[in-house]
Amino acid sequence: MKQKNIGKYLGIVFIISVSLGVLIHFEKFANIFNLNERIPDFGYKPHNILETFSDIFVSSMVAFFSFIINYFVIKPFESQQKTDFKRIAFAVIITIATIIILSDLLFSLKKNLTANGNPQNFMFLYFFRDILISAIVIVSVFFIKAINDRQAIKIENEKLKNENLISQYETLKKQVSPHFFLFAYLVKRINKSESGES
Repeated sequence: MKQKNIGKYLGIVFIISVSLGVLIHFEKFANIFNLNERIPDFGYKPHNILETFSDIFVSSMVAFFSFIINYFVIKPFESQQKTDFKRIAFAVIITIATIIILSDLLFSLKKNLTANGNPQNFMFLYFFRDILISAIVIVSVFFIKAINDRQAIKIENEKLKNENLISQYETLKKQVSPHFFLFAYLVKRINKSESGES
């Protein structure tokens, strides 16, 4: 059951991560394919399709890794694990720190900043991008946890309902059985006496 939950979690967060990567770099994607002439390029135009898709890949991997970390912090499939303020604050801090560090590290290794761009403009855009990814990751993990907790409560309620029905059945059975046997015995005696008289 736990491995099934982990597989389901990985599948969901992979789709969210790739979608985030595309969303974050959509202006570059649009400029490459000339989808919209009005989309601002913020002083930077991607050189080719490979560079745009590598940016999307890096952002997706940053988001995906943050989801993995949050799996161990928030524990979305443990319904007994309550989400108090300390856990939420810790998740927010570690997510933002992870995304900023990973994003800056990977994009600096990729040498994304070019000489013709404005570094301050890039710093603002990258910070905004990192905060956006952090917010979406945190909200998504808590949303997954909320859905799982709701399903766990529903299953628990069904289990209690079934146990209650079984208990009621057993109680009725105990109450009815002696009377039923007594009634059957009396009917049998009456039938015997009637058949004996005739």
